Amino acid sequence: MNISGLYFTRLLMLFGSLIYIFPSVARADVFLNPGFELSGILGSGDSANWEESGLFGASIRDTTNPNTGAAAHKLGGLVSAGFGDGSIVQNSLDQGAVPLNPGDVLVAEFWASTDINTSLNAGADYQFDIVDDSGNVIVSTGLMPLPSSTTGYQLFDSSSNPLTVPSTPGNYGAQLTVNARHGNTASTVTVTVFVDDVRVYSVPEPGTAMFLCAILCSCSIRRTRKQQ
Repeated sequence: MNISGLYFTRLLMLFGSLIYIFPSVARADVFLNPGFELSGILGSGDSANWEESGLFGASIRDTTNPNTGAAAHKLGGLVSAGFGDGSIVQNSLDQGAVPLNPGDVLVAEFWASTDINTSLNAGADYQFDIVDDSGNVIVSTGLMPLPSSTTGYQLFDSSSNPLTVPSTPGNYGAQLTVNARHGNTASTVTVTVFVDDVRVYSVPEPGTAMFLCAILCSCSIRRTRKQQ
């Protein structure tokens, strides 16, 4: 290996070490049962660790169309105006997860397969929140739409609106809600949404990213001077 190649390898090793030292750069899942592989106490149609809302099976664990693994969670898919709405939600603190790190900047992402007839007023959306240990929403993305797709699963994330965990004292958790709204007809299925592979990850804060870049640049300058 030549000098430049060896030097580049060492820079990569240094960057990896810095990510380990500064955990806010590393991604971390905070939700339990993010792939819906585990069924709940109500049976195979119940997704463990998730609160489900919807009548007549409008929110149900499903094994017919997973993105990965053996299961996903299905919303909608019913011919029932007024009763075809379905949603899922998880508050990480309610499930016993470790509180979030103050100051972390978080993004939620998940895979979804969506079939939505918007002409019949059907729709789907999601919302990512930072909540306190009383369940109060501290900061939120607000409702973010899920468009209809004919290409199967797509990745959705809230990177356009990252959320910062408050630095004030307290325990804070993450909360994700996904909704499917049936529309105004009882003659056909208007919305079917499959959700899978949910996760929350932290992104570098501007100060942290600049610090890492400064260290790498400093190392580069020192190496160049030694070679001269």
